[in-house]
Amino acid sequence: MVGHALATTAHSDVAAVNAWIEQGGDIATTVVGGRLFVAPAGRGHQLGIKLARAMTDWAAHHCLDLVGDVMAQDTAAIAIYEHLGWQRIGTALHDTGHGTEVPAYLYVSPAPRT
Repeated sequence: MVGHALATTAHSDVAAVNAWIEQGGDIATTVVGGRLFVAPAGRGHQLGIKLARAMTDWAAHHCLDLVGDVMAQDTAAIAIYEHLGWQRIGTALHDTGHGTEVPAYLYVSPAPRT
């Protein structure tokens, strides 16, 4: 496996879901994208873009709003999402589980086409 991405049911304990609802989104038609990664062996082949586009297209095809977060330090992922038209809808701090927090940007994918 050289890459992975998923979409899961939206829950109110997810910062991006809450930010989207605050902006008028509906939790019933929202899914959360996450765990998008490309292993070192697969990098350099635009797999990150392809995986992000697949998630975005899947959500749009099903008329769902797709939200997610990106760690602020992950500039490559931020560039991919913004290139695909995702909009930043807020910020959050994520607990690393090691007694520290890291900043993250919250995003929503482009509006589904009707």
